[in-house]
Amino acid sequence: MKTTTTNRPYLSFWLVPYLSSCEVLQSIINRLADQRGTQTFLPHVTLCSGPAPMRSPEDQSWSVRSTPNWSEILFPIITPIVDELHPFKLEIEQIRYGHQFSKTVFIQLRSTKTLVHLVTQIQQALHVPFQHPDPHVSLLYCTLEDERKRLIAQSIDLSRIALDFDRIQVMQAPATFQTQQDVAALRCIYATSIKKTT
Repeated sequence: MKTTTTNRPYLSFWLVPYLSSCEVLQSIINRLADQRGTQTFLPHVTLCSGPAPMRSPEDQSWSVRSTPNWSEILFPIITPIVDELHPFKLEIEQIRYGHQFSKTVFIQLRSTKTLVHLVTQIQQALHVPFQHPDPHVSLLYCTLEDERKRLIAQSIDLSRIALDFDRIQVMQAPATFQTQQDVAALRCIYATSIKKTT
């Protein structure tokens, strides 16, 4: 008898910077994680998160005994969205810190019409309620006192960072994101480049 579950996997769609920008940000993330013994992660802007889309209108359940063919599921969703995109830039506002685990210390970015359109398309594909994007790049996932977070934010030099984005990755992620175990559980299941230049 086939065992199924109606609990669809939880996905997070990430916008990833150009390699040169990514390397600079990754070095900051790695240094902060090493100093505090926390998990490292890929620099990104989270576009949207939610349950995986249904594989077909008739099949609303997910087998717990088989690994989904993510390329088959995500390719028809992501490809039309990416095909109309150019690589694009998001301007930096400032480094901030917050009370959420996912926004311990982060770079706040300015939203654009391109970003809002991209987020809207992904949210519609996942059938999740619209949420206006809050673009930011997290630099540390950790529980710290505000004073320590403030000092970390002040120590980071943004002068070498230009945030141009040319990749989208889809991550299988925990539905809640509050611990180092949740960070460690992040797993890339699909990736594609934004290649259009003319």
